[in-house]
Amino acid sequence: MVMFHRYWQSTRDGFRQIFAIEIARENFDAGPDAARGSFRPLPIKENIMDRDHDISVLNGLTTTTLDSMKGYEDAAKDAENTQFAGLFADFARDRGTAATALQTEVKRLGGEPETGSSFLAAAHRTFLDLKQAFTSNNDKAIVNEVERGEDHIKAKFETAMRDERLSPESLAVVREAYTSVRAGHDKMSALKHSMA
Repeated sequence: MVMFHRYWQSTRDGFRQIFAIEIARENFDAGPDAARGSFRPLPIKENIMDRDHDISVLNGLTTTTLDSMKGYEDAAKDAENTQFAGLFADFARDRGTAATALQTEVKRLGGEPETGSSFLAAAHRTFLDLKQAFTSNNDKAIVNEVERGEDHIKAKFETAMRDERLSPESLAVVREAYTSVRAGHDKMSALKHSMA
């Protein structure tokens, strides 16, 4: 916490006004000079700007993950009579778990987590194309569309993991969620290649 104070100090000629800034002690390390009233600032990674950045990145990933989850839920419903219904339902559950982890980290940082999917243009197109593939009953087309969606979400997570401003705690959450995303991508990629 930072507080500003105004003091009056006695001098030989009278009084002079002094302005001081008081910063909470937990932000300082009392080193060898502490007895003389000197404190060294501790390196503080998690300042307001860093938290805001982390929250923004995490919420962006949350939205993308929720878009993916919603798409897989819809695909699982549309694919009830195909071999892919169970696979898509599993992907939807995995995405829900990843989104919850990202939302929990946003809350820990003091932010307001995203709770709904945005259905951004790219994700929306992917799942509309997927829906169209289902109507044609072409398994290869279905797998191609799903893998394209997986490429999109995987790229978003990889970009976030290269973000040097992301705090170690938030990065750990992103990496954990990415494990699920990567596994889904790899399953779809293997399936696509097996159908070639």
